[in-house]
Amino acid sequence: MKYYSENTHAFKLEGKDAKDFLQRISTNDIRNLNSLGSIRTAFLNEKGRLIDFCHLILFNNDLYLICSA
Repeated sequence: MKYYSENTHAFKLEGKDAKDFLQRISTNDIRNLNSLGSIRTAFLNEKGRLIDFCHLILFNNDLYLICSA
């Protein structure tokens, strides 16, 4: 999977607990994310202020997080 933009970064998340970890730190319910699916989610700081909106993509059992630079 190739994704490029000067204003974004793509991260491949690995490990058996990656999906569970993202479930706990993001604002959207990602437990039902299906293969070849994507979901928009937000990350907040401890005061509830927005850090970033991101796309989370599940592709062939690999998780990709697309965030702004």
